[in-house]
Amino acid sequence: MRAVGYIDGMSFYEASKEKQWYPAGWCNWTETIGAYCPGADVSVRYFTSRYTGSDQKIVRRQELHLLAMGEVAKADLIEGSCRERSLKCPRCDEQLRCRVCGCTKRTDEKMTDVKIALRLLEDAIDGLFERAYLVSSDVDLL
Repeated sequence: MRAVGYIDGMSFYEASKEKQWYPAGWCNWTETIGAYCPGADVSVRYFTSRYTGSDQKIVRRQELHLLAMGEVAKADLIEGSCRERSLKCPRCDEQLRCRVCGCTKRTDEKMTDVKIALRLLEDAIDGLFERAYLVSSDVDLL
């Protein structure tokens, strides 16, 4: 049997990073999916975007994370993009400022849901799996 995991990496990481059950901050998805499909030939497609901020500690942590995904978990890394947008009031459209750090912008990952859906559909059409696993904390993928 062939199994493919489609991992919404940024979404899952952001939702899980503070949880006690996720202390290492990463998961070997190939082994995890293999545990659900013993004996299967497992492939993983890991979708994420690069951190675009100036905090070098976060940049290095993500680089190490992606290195482990590629080298240890043997995942195909599929990178998306992030876009910066202004924080604005939904009622009056006035510029808002974060109470904690004072910033007026936030970064959003874009088009990852669409990339996952298209890749899953392409792989299904090409007959690349008998079983597919979709891992995300994003309700858009429901």
